[in-house]
Amino acid sequence: MKITNESQTIDSATKESLQCLYHSYPNEKLLFFDIETTGFVAKHSTLYLIGCLWISEEQIHIQQWFNESGKEECEILAAFIEFYKNFTCCIHFNGANFDIPYLRQKAEIYHLDFELDTQLYQIDILKEIRPLKQILHLDNLKQIMIEKFLKITREDLYSGGDLIKVYQHFVSAKNYDDEKRLLLHNHDDMLGMLQILPILRYKLLFDGMHTNDIKITDLRIDQTRDTLSIFFSVPSFVSIPQRLSFTKKNTYITALETSVTITIPIISGCFKHYFNDYKNYYYLPNEDTAIHKSVAMYVDSCNRIKATKNNCYTKMEGQFIPCYDKSFLEQFKENAQDKECYQLLDTIKNQKETATKEYVICVLKEFIKKG
Repeated sequence: MKITNESQTIDSATKESLQCLYHSYPNEKLLFFDIETTGFVAKHSTLYLIGCLWISEEQIHIQQWFNESGKEECEILAAFIEFYKNFTCCIHFNGANFDIPYLRQKAEIYHLDFELDTQLYQIDILKEIRPLKQILHLDNLKQIMIEKFLKITREDLYSGGDLIKVYQHFVSAKNYDDEKRLLLHNHDDMLGMLQILPILRYKLLFDGMHTNDIKITDLRIDQTRDTLSIFFSVPSFVSIPQRLSFTKKNTYITALETSVTITIPIISGCFKHYFNDYKNYYYLPNEDTAIHKSVAMYVDSCNRIKATKNNCYTKMEGQFIPCYDKSFLEQFKENAQDKECYQLLDTIKNQKETATKEYVICVLKEFIKKG
């Protein structure tokens, strides 16, 4: 088993990348890790490299355990198990689906106690950003794609699959250049994880307000005849590194650095508010509206009929905006079967700032919903 160690001074860009992580997990001892194997199935492949990265005293530290002979899986895994016990939070890219299950199977083969996923809090960067694929207009969510999106360059140009034959050749020939390529790929994968942390800011933008992780400021509303634009600022640790621009259901969001704008369509017309407990209502055909039975008792029986789901409504003429809060009481629709809901523009315009912020939270949540 060969062990390599490297330390480098943390630069300002990396400090900035870590802001979001430190804000969400201020008291955790953070450990980044990545593994290299010759296949996806633990029983039929070789674990040849485990790498770890951590930050300490303004330094980035990288340690790698290399299966130099091809027969040292147990040794490098045992060393890693002992090492990760010094940390409280583990960060990886697709580790929940591959790295951790793979290492657990290897540990079972060698009768080692592997409890990384239960002893340490897990942050799987891939899992965190999966809802953002469409929003960020990404072809896929591979780490190298995220690096390209964030305009990050790396020295290593190989994929994990490319290096399987390189490792096999190294084991037989002990070629130094092969070893260098293998270590460099793992090294750059870990540095890449550190560098792509700003991608988590997009996730925090869309669900951070819902969980009260971030507060918005400089809230401002601007209205045209057909649109309502909401402008606001987010904290610096959520600063969006590359311009975000996305439309869903005619609602548009754009964000860059700390500035965010959401533009919502305004629909003018007549909409209906439906009552769920229609059995307690009567419909008045002449007036095309429903009234509660406590009031309907004063209406001549020939002018009222029992309400149904389809006619148990009151109508409202005015200006409306999409409603994304299913618990909002004053929802309107065009008809009972319509899945799109609306609310009066006045429910956020000229109201307290709290109402607008609550609406923004619902819009952001809608953007990352499936469908």
